[in-house]
Amino acid sequence: MANYSIPAGDDRVIVHDFKNNGAAFNLTGSSIYWRLFTNPDDVDSAALYTRTWITGTETGLTLTDPETATLWTASQGRLFNLITDTITLALTTGKTYFYELKLIDGNALVTTLDTGTLTITSSPGQAAGGVSLHPSLITLRRRLADRFDDYTPLVATAAGNVGKTTLIDTANINAGEQHYNGAQLYCTSGVNNALVRTITGTADSTGTLTVHAALTLATASGDTFDVYNRTGRKFKKAQYDRAINTAIDDSWPMGVIEVTANVTTAFAQSTPEVTVPSSISEVTNIEAKDSDGDWHVIPRSRSRGGDGWYSDPSSGQVRIAGYRAWAIDTLSLRVMGYGRQSNLVNDSDSCILASEFVIARAAYHLALANVGQEDMAVRVNIFRDESERARVRIAKLRAPWSQKVRSS
Repeated sequence: MANYSIPAGDDRVIVHDFKNNGAAFNLTGSSIYWRLFTNPDDVDSAALYTRTWITGTETGLTLTDPETATLWTASQGRLFNLITDTITLALTTGKTYFYELKLIDGNALVTTLDTGTLTITSSPGQAAGGVSLHPSLITLRRRLADRFDDYTPLVATAAGNVGKTTLIDTANINAGEQHYNGAQLYCTSGVNNALVRTITGTADSTGTLTVHAALTLATASGDTFDVYNRTGRKFKKAQYDRAINTAIDDSWPMGVIEVTANVTTAFAQSTPEVTVPSSISEVTNIEAKDSDGDWHVIPRSRSRGGDGWYSDPSSGQVRIAGYRAWAIDTLSLRVMGYGRQSNLVNDSDSCILASEFVIARAAYHLALANVGQEDMAVRVNIFRDESERARVRIAKLRAPWSQKVRSS
């Protein structure tokens, strides 16, 4: 029986070894089933996920190691089960699930080979329940727009028209509100999620907005929306997003984030150079995974060419030498270190850098681009000074043993 803990959003390869009196069991002619359940006594049909290897037809269970691309044979009695990030994100963080592994041999004899648990834990930067502790792009965009008094949330209180060009929100669109004509409507939920439209009509007597082009489907009660550029002289969604990513670029190289990345190919002692994943610019640790799936730290070499790893910044590589290279031959590696915060593309993308700097710096760039407007000429200096004061918040105290492997 094995018990696994996987952080939400992570991948994990579970290795299943099949033995008969200590020797590898030839899987030829057999059918293997791995099922994940909510409860330990659930019937097979209640499985949340089913992975199979049925007489050579692979559906989730494979003879190929997904981390090293090594192809095993059925006679070697080993299958690989890749639990993808899609699965770990779909499962509930903090909840324990139950799995079973069954084999049906050529004589139709069913044998339960293994049972155990799989617990989804909070990933780094994630609170219990799967909620990110770091602000997402949509959160940063809203906070940035608020700095210019340019963000209005709407919630549909009734269904829109059959022509798919209206939404109704009687709470926020009424005689006491200014018109929304010319503003940008961004759909944030429902079947129209992520669509952008320009508002062309405001009927405050009925709480109805009309947009310039039909949506995918008519809006439904409870659908949510963000409104930008309401005054007609502020900014649209794309401008806010561009300013946020420009601010993220401005954070480099003072602002870095901690990164862990797998090396795509298995280590070979004969070619000890390891190309570090491009997301990492400074390396702090390297680990190797043994046949049981456990990770082991490879010590840093005290000198170039000594036992352990050392960096080669000119090539973006590390080299592993000495006894350590021999000990980890054919094993999978992962690298820990520091890297750049990636630009944000999707609303759910998170920013690990201090949001105070990102928002102030993004506001500075927006104001600077529109400095011809009188109020922006004042704001540009305010936002610039605010972002410089907040720059200290993005500074990362590096581990003293970290080694650079690339400059950007």
